[in-house]
Amino acid sequence: MRNLYIALWVLMVPMLSGHARAVDRPANPSFYETKGDTPNPDRGAFAQIRIDNTLRFGPLPGAGKNFRLYFVLDRYFDQLLPDNELANLGDSLAAAARGGKRVVIRFIYDYPDAELLKAGLSSRRARTPTPEMMSAHIRQLAEVIGAHGSAVFAIESGMIGYWGEQHGDTPDKQRAEGVAAVVDQWRAALKSTNIQVLARYPRAMRAHVRSHPDMLRQQPRFGYWNDCLGAYDDDNLTSNEVSISVGETCALKPRVDYSCPTMMAYFKSAQLSLLHANFYKPTLDQWAAEGCKETIMSHLGYRYVIREARLASDRSNLDLQIDNVGWGRSLVPRALFLVAGERRIMQIADLADFAPGSTNRLQISLDPSIDWTKLQLSLETDDGVRFSNTTGNVVFAPSQPR
Repeated sequence: MRNLYIALWVLMVPMLSGHARAVDRPANPSFYETKGDTPNPDRGAFAQIRIDNTLRFGPLPGAGKNFRLYFVLDRYFDQLLPDNELANLGDSLAAAARGGKRVVIRFIYDYPDAELLKAGLSSRRARTPTPEMMSAHIRQLAEVIGAHGSAVFAIESGMIGYWGEQHGDTPDKQRAEGVAAVVDQWRAALKSTNIQVLARYPRAMRAHVRSHPDMLRQQPRFGYWNDCLGAYDDDNLTSNEVSISVGETCALKPRVDYSCPTMMAYFKSAQLSLLHANFYKPTLDQWAAEGCKETIMSHLGYRYVIREARLASDRSNLDLQIDNVGWGRSLVPRALFLVAGERRIMQIADLADFAPGSTNRLQISLDPSIDWTKLQLSLETDDGVRFSNTTGNVVFAPSQPR
């Protein structure tokens, strides 16, 4: 095909200035937003699975796309991870990718048992390897994870502290410099990937992030995970310069309250992408009773809606309006392609450029010698992102008005 190119259509300008063009056909009247959640990779709800002293995990269950995997490695304090287990991790990640799943991973050395919880976490320090052994494990793991990056959305940098939550450890590991060192080692080991690297607490990273602004701009990007959203000690409530990629609620006393208005405003401000679907149940039940649970789940991360499509009468241009009505954005580069029939015609955008709350107008120049009205035109990404339209990702079908 000849003369195929694309230009951004300036926001709110109905036609390119100084350029006469054929009269557009009426906008397609069927672009209605769906109600409820649209399951998509690396946004929305996630299920959680704990895996003890092996790096193999089975088929990820159900129709959900997103999972958080806890790998508890409390047999490996003083030894490298064995090659067979690293191979198990690679095989399992490859299977997850084939199944269209996306995972967030955390590696944990000290998962408190019931006896310790009863005695209180202050009764001893977390049991974790030396910084040198943790560094060696990071390098081993990152080599495998990086080779299967299509299955992994984020690494919760973990390693340190109880549950790998980067608290309760010895002072040499627990101070801000120790946490920052773990984050930096993951970022360096995953530098050729689009995998996010997350830390638990802003207080451990605030000064480091401000002195290294590239962490927020370059892949692998930096963010936070928060296992106690809205709790009395939640630093993220007053620190939103870095988005929260992954979160869950908990049983602790709230800093303000866990009501729908408070938490919806918080999640929008923090641009929260993923939320634990099953914990903490009383808070989730509260949102359901107050009527906002569906809204929260459907607006986590990105949510793309096709609002308008116009095909010029001479078939030389297709104008699209795509809104991101979600509270966040795609945190990884995500090429958007125009598809005619079953063939990709061209890339028309990168969905990572569509900010939360944005209106995005695109003008796509087409080969006018082709009768596009006889082909189904749709949108597609490599990882199957679904648009929240009643027509799905279809822009025009041959029987639809143009």
